[in-house]
Amino acid sequence: MTEHDPPKLELVMQLVVTCSDPESPGGAGASKDGQRTDDGVTIIIHNKGLSYGGNGRDGWHYRLAPEFIAPKGKYDWLNRALFISTLVDVPASMRLARGPHENDRLIQIYRVN
Repeated sequence: MTEHDPPKLELVMQLVVTCSDPESPGGAGASKDGQRTDDGVTIIIHNKGLSYGGNGRDGWHYRLAPEFIAPKGKYDWLNRALFISTLVDVPASMRLARGPHENDRLIQIYRVN
């Protein structure tokens, strides 16, 4: 089989996501999920994905297909691309979780070119 125009992946962002107990919405710049953005821009992400493996905690692999909904401006390029991402435990040096009700995940997002 001959490949014609095979896709390439470009790492475009790496997110350390801290999952916690639900927050109450409210306050300036809050989304329906509470205050989440560093620069005041709310970007909605819908993820669909697969998990496979299952040989103990380290045996699981996750592949996600994030869809972004970003407002016009510096992040609207997210609306015009196809992405795939991985989800893994955060290396110790990158952890942000501070309490017993928080845990971190590292999401590496690749644009498909």
